[in-house]
Amino acid sequence: MNLMFHRGTHEIGGTCVELTTKNTRIIIDVGLPFVLENGEEVNLDEVYTLSPEELIKKGIVKDIPGLFKWDQNNKPPDAILITHPHLDHFGLLPLVKSDIPLYMSEGTKLMIGKVSNLFNRIDQDLSQVHLMAAWKHFKIGDFDIKPFLADHAGFDARGFLIEAEGKRLFFTGDFRGHGKKSISFEKMVENPPKNIDYLITEGTHIEGGDNPFKTEEDVESAIVDELNKTKGPVFINYSSQNIDRIVTIYNACAKAKRTFVIDPLTAHVLDVAKELSGKIPHLRNDPCNIFRIFYAQGKHTNILAETERPRSRWSWWRRPKRPLFGFPKESKIGYDQIEENLDQIVIRDTYFIRKQLKAKGLMTGASFIYSQWEGYLEGEGSEKSFWDELGIEIKQIHVSGHATLDELKRFITAFNPKHIIPFHTPDPDKFREHFGDKVTVLSDGKRITL
Repeated sequence: MNLMFHRGTHEIGGTCVELTTKNTRIIIDVGLPFVLENGEEVNLDEVYTLSPEELIKKGIVKDIPGLFKWDQNNKPPDAILITHPHLDHFGLLPLVKSDIPLYMSEGTKLMIGKVSNLFNRIDQDLSQVHLMAAWKHFKIGDFDIKPFLADHAGFDARGFLIEAEGKRLFFTGDFRGHGKKSISFEKMVENPPKNIDYLITEGTHIEGGDNPFKTEEDVESAIVDELNKTKGPVFINYSSQNIDRIVTIYNACAKAKRTFVIDPLTAHVLDVAKELSGKIPHLRNDPCNIFRIFYAQGKHTNILAETERPRSRWSWWRRPKRPLFGFPKESKIGYDQIEENLDQIVIRDTYFIRKQLKAKGLMTGASFIYSQWEGYLEGEGSEKSFWDELGIEIKQIHVSGHATLDELKRFITAFNPKHIIPFHTPDPDKFREHFGDKVTVLSDGKRITL
């Protein structure tokens, strides 16, 4: 069995891995990079408009034989496996040949098909996707594959046990051990697959570091404390696709007896997620009756309010879509209600709502919680300057979607592989400090025989 990382050995994002045997070739993830080699940030809005030559020249895609639509001279891979629905793991799918079989979890299919397709204008055809149920074997040519449920901020994520040509490797994908699905991590540590030749593991946090919050439960407790001591409105910034975090905030609001005001994007994501799990609270199933939707202005609201485009140029009608207006009317909240109940709400932070409340002088006693990766807070156009100007402290209450150094150590010790290959990390050499000679550091584009 041969292994090649097309991208991902020395960076976070853009993951793309190839495994080949004598008869079969598979790709794991076709991720969009965050940053190019020249330091330029990738602009998602332009990616799908660039020519093949521009995409390759910029380094957005690697020239992978037979993978992309423009390559008609090489045989395509036998299959593509997608670990989870984050753009740095699936974002290049629209450029991939449509006849290559796709494998993903049901949750990943839902998030790509009904969220990313909609808001990123991807229009990825997922009608022929092969669903990967956790813990159920399937075969692709020479490869025997067993998917595992991974605890990650990405919805319904997967890792894989892969066997072929007498070798056993485990590909972790992105994972952690401190989220709402931490039981999956604990079960893996307690009863790991045996006789692993190669453990291919993410290493986002291989450099370690301290965080006052260790688990998703810690985040919930800290948010409850902040809600209870705040006299005015609480604004909170989070990723609308981090279902675990939304549920955490929901639980905190229920404990603090506050109303959780969400934007249309969050409402839509929860509406999609409910198709996989009825336990996830959403506007149609709100056991604590604390969700309210505020129709904030913005591109996501505009997209949700659109009608379906005609099926062909000969169509004179427009089929109704407009999912924005399918939410229960009783869940809607307006400005008047927000202003009357400022001390009782927790609201998804958006530029539009905070600007309006500031203009009306209604930010007295407000609090701001930042509940995602702090790097986004420092980026251009971030919220930081707004809150600094008001003199309101930014409370960072967050845990990562990736394994801590201690969790990596527990996981690797339990698996006891013969070889360790790190990826999804800016510093793979750091692995040698903790795991010694078992570590093999690869470079992008270099094929090795396992």
